[in-house]
Amino acid sequence: MRAVAATVRSSGLLTLSGNTVTDSGQDAAKDYFDRVRAYIPIEVVAFFIFVNSGVLGKKLWDSVGKGDDLRLVATIDGWVALLALIIGAAGSFLVTYIAATRAKQPWLVQSTVTVIAFLVWTYALGARGFEFLHIVIAPSLAGLLLASFTLFSGFIVPVKNSKGDKQ
Repeated sequence: MRAVAATVRSSGLLTLSGNTVTDSGQDAAKDYFDRVRAYIPIEVVAFFIFVNSGVLGKKLWDSVGKGDDLRLVATIDGWVALLALIIGAAGSFLVTYIAATRAKQPWLVQSTVTVIAFLVWTYALGARGFEFLHIVIAPSLAGLLLASFTLFSGFIVPVKNSKGDKQ
């Protein structure tokens, strides 16, 4: 996991920028894509995909009768799916926080955006935890959220505030 490097100064917690933001002198487009890549926690998404693939889906949950022995299995699988979402969101935050603090970079904005990225990606991948919570996964909305987040996340640049504190 990489931390997003920023040299831009701002009075707020974040700056929307298309300019060069790393110390390495790379061009703005490369920096934009580096930020997008840094915001998507691939390690945590891989963990989520692994757990989510072993969980029963909503169609099977609905087909299991109330007196059926599989009803307990379906309920446990629903809780496992929900737990995978919670662990993934917490893991996204922690992985980003650790990477950013080690790189002496602002961590609050980056960690928050990373958790949002995780939730958007899991929704788009059809997270069974959302189904367990009775949140409908609409493919058109999932596609719109994923494309919009990916397009605009690179413009979010975490910055140090004027006092030098890391946000």
